[in-house]
Amino acid sequence: MKQRVLTVLLVFVFIIICINPIATQAFESQTQSVSQPVNLEEKIFSTATLEDDFTEDCVLVVLTNTASLECFDYGVADFPEIDCTDVINLSSAMTERVESYLAGENIEEKFGAEETDVVPQDFYDVDIHTFHQILLLKIANGSKEKVLTSIKALEPRVDILYVGPDYTIPLDDNIFCVATPNDTYAGAQWAIDNIDLRDAWNICIGNNSVTVGVIDSGIDATHEEMLYKIDVGKSVLCNDDRQYQHVQSVTDPSGHGTMVAGIIGAFTNNQKGISGVNWNVKLASLSIWGDHYDDDQNHWNVMAALDAATALNIPIVNISLSTPTYEPAFLLAVQNYPGLIVCAAGNLGQDLESNPRYPAVYSGNNIITVGASTMFNAPCEWSNFGNTEVDLFAPGATIITSFPRYFCDQPDNDPNDDKRPCEANASIHYDTGYHVTNGTSFSTPYVTGVAALIMAEYPNLTVAEVKTRILYSVDVSSSFVGKCATDGRLNAYKALHNHTLTVSCEYIDTTHHKGYCVCGAYDYVTHTWAEMDDYWYCTGCGYRQY
Repeated sequence: MKQRVLTVLLVFVFIIICINPIATQAFESQTQSVSQPVNLEEKIFSTATLEDDFTEDCVLVVLTNTASLECFDYGVADFPEIDCTDVINLSSAMTERVESYLAGENIEEKFGAEETDVVPQDFYDVDIHTFHQILLLKIANGSKEKVLTSIKALEPRVDILYVGPDYTIPLDDNIFCVATPNDTYAGAQWAIDNIDLRDAWNICIGNNSVTVGVIDSGIDATHEEMLYKIDVGKSVLCNDDRQYQHVQSVTDPSGHGTMVAGIIGAFTNNQKGISGVNWNVKLASLSIWGDHYDDDQNHWNVMAALDAATALNIPIVNISLSTPTYEPAFLLAVQNYPGLIVCAAGNLGQDLESNPRYPAVYSGNNIITVGASTMFNAPCEWSNFGNTEVDLFAPGATIITSFPRYFCDQPDNDPNDDKRPCEANASIHYDTGYHVTNGTSFSTPYVTGVAALIMAEYPNLTVAEVKTRILYSVDVSSSFVGKCATDGRLNAYKALHNHTLTVSCEYIDTTHHKGYCVCGAYDYVTHTWAEMDDYWYCTGCGYRQY
């Protein structure tokens, strides 16, 4: 009798699992089934035309979650529909982590950084239900027509979520906003006091165990401000045969990356030059440029750099560029990266809600978008903005920073031109090895630098918690209201302060109240309930629940 009852119960449970999607999801979660991902996916169709700017010898493919988990080694034979000559996995680092996770291996032990390296608490977390492999397929005898034909041939496949061209990232907005320095040179680094860096440095000046990846034109490793700063072992070039490669020496053919790097971590307290946000930090050059600053950059360059950052356990990257072209593969590459991405809003003076730039408008716990502010605590008139698309502002006007000396040392052979040769890229020569410039490209590394300080001071925080510290500690001003999500400008000290949320609690909803610290930062706190005779009340904000 007991055996018959047990059999009936098992059949009943089996029927419930088969007809109940919630139970099915729970069952799959417990058994770590990967054949049926939890999230449903809707195919994305390319809208590319011959008039668009993209490379002529390759296409980008995003595999569905199911396909991404069923095979980890795609080759030319897997794409017989097109004339494919090579397959490059632009998500190889995360693919390897997912494969190890499914094999039951300890991800942190297998891919963990050295003991001296600081990475966020959740850097090694793997979510198999959101993972997508991103492949770059090279095409023989390529042309724009052949790219579009290849897209149409691959789109019907059920294992492909999206296929599209490798769009070119235009240079119009990515490099510089032309600087016009005025008479403020006496206080050249006005941003230090503007964002309360001096008080922040009393808490933390950085840690050489924190590595920041600079996805840019490169870094001049010979510059005096870069002494002891460059981690050559974690520096790569993402402009060779569409794969990143390690480099023996770190250079900068443009100067843009060196300027960004100087703001993040110039050699500080050495009685010369400029001060970096971090006195101590390691910088990794994740170069997406070729030999010249005006070489084409494509989405694949940035995706390869993000993959390199994952493989090399780089917990934070700075991306001082933007593109007007939406690319689903780029979005998923951003989501795949387990660290923090700090990116520029762009320099067109536009509202990103109606004129989106990427990756600036991407949302998520691992991305911060930065607009540029003036020394008078107002948005720069040329800075892009957005009520929800931009997170905060940071100093980006009349910024003095490091610049490759080998450009400044070039002789001026044109007496009829009032510009020096090193000013060809629209920054202004200040001194040998130093330039003054404007742009969200240079407000972004101030936020990146503060994020690195937070990671150094609080190494056990998650990526989302680092982001929260920055956004919940801004200096709010009416000038920024409606221009960004926080209505404020970066404050380094408040982001670094060890908060005690006991001052002036404010009710938010039935679950949370807003707690304030004496430094001015805030956070959302779960109510702490105390039971009374006929109701409960929160000991933090006094909210009553009957």
